[in-house]
Amino acid sequence: MSFLARFLMHGLACLALPAAFAQGYSLWAKWVAPPVARGIALGLAMELIFYFFVALNVFMILSGSRKIRCGLAGTMVAAILLYLLPQHPIRGPGIALLCGGLCLLAIALTDPLETLLRKLRTFAEGDP
Repeated sequence: MSFLARFLMHGLACLALPAAFAQGYSLWAKWVAPPVARGIALGLAMELIFYFFVALNVFMILSGSRKIRCGLAGTMVAAILLYLLPQHPIRGPGIALLCGGLCLLAIALTDPLETLLRKLRTFAEGDP
């Protein structure tokens, strides 16, 4: 049952990342400043970051330990910061926090979802 909860939560995090980035990008362009092309192309960098995010979330799904999942999330944030800070010192931390925040949210919501799934299973089996 725990594998299913981890799969659902981290899968939703992977689906939410492109939508959250697009929303954040449009808010940034609207309120702060129009996008300026410099250094590495941020679109290609985001594609690489998305693949990295999905790969680490697969490892998080397979890992049963909460400490390992949190460590992977921290490692991912550090790697994204290391990759983006030289060229994008303002956007880099935002993207890193978005990725790390989605992972930590998925980790935090796995236990309540597992509890809900257990209650639904008990209800479906007909036990009081």
